[in-house]
Amino acid sequence: PFAVDPGSDFNYNGGLTQVLAAILVRATKMSLQDYARVKLFEPLGITDVEWVGDLAGMPAAASGLRLRARDLAKFGSLYLNGGKWNGKQVIPADWVELSTRFRPRTGPDSGGEFGYGYFWWYSCYPTAAGLIEARTAVGNGQQRIFVLPALNVVVTMFAGRYNDFTTGNTLGRRILLDHIVPAVKTGVRTGCPGA
Repeated sequence: PFAVDPGSDFNYNGGLTQVLAAILVRATKMSLQDYARVKLFEPLGITDVEWVGDLAGMPAAASGLRLRARDLAKFGSLYLNGGKWNGKQVIPADWVELSTRFRPRTGPDSGGEFGYGYFWWYSCYPTAAGLIEARTAVGNGQQRIFVLPALNVVVTMFAGRYNDFTTGNTLGRRILLDHIVPAVKTGVRTGCPGA
C-alpha cells in the first residue's frame, strides 16, 4: 500500500529510480547499459561511458552514470530541442515536455523554491533581464545540466564536490546566474511559462 496518496507529498527518492530501471530491464529484455547504448548513446554519438555500481546485477541507475561534459551537453541539447538530435526524434517530444514541466512540491520536504518534474528540477531564477526558466538535471558533487529555453542555451557543470552537501544547490546556481547568464548576448525572452 502507498504511504500517502500519490501527488500529496514530495520525497526525493533515488531508490525508485532503481526500481524503474528494473522495470525497464524486464520490459525490454535488455540490460540497462545495452538499452541506453542503443536508444540514447549511439544516436547521440556518445561512446565514452562508465556506469558504476552493482545493485542486483545492475548499475546504480540514480547515480552511477559517468559521462564527459560534452556528452552531458548533448543530452541537455536533446531536451532543449524537444527530443530531437540532428533532425531525428530520439526521445518523444511529449516526454520531454511532461518530464520537465513544473510541478510544485508538497509536504514537509517541499522547500518551495523549486518544482520537480520526472528526474528534472524546475526553477525560475530572477535575473537583471527578468525571470529565467531553468530545467536542471542534478548530480552528486554539484554536477549539473542546465537547460535554459529562453536563452536557447545548455550549460553543463562539473564541480567534483562529491558527497559534500554543505553548499546545497547554491554553487551551480551562483555560477550560472553570476557569470554564465550575463555573458549570453542574445535576445532574452523572460518569464517562466511553466510556473
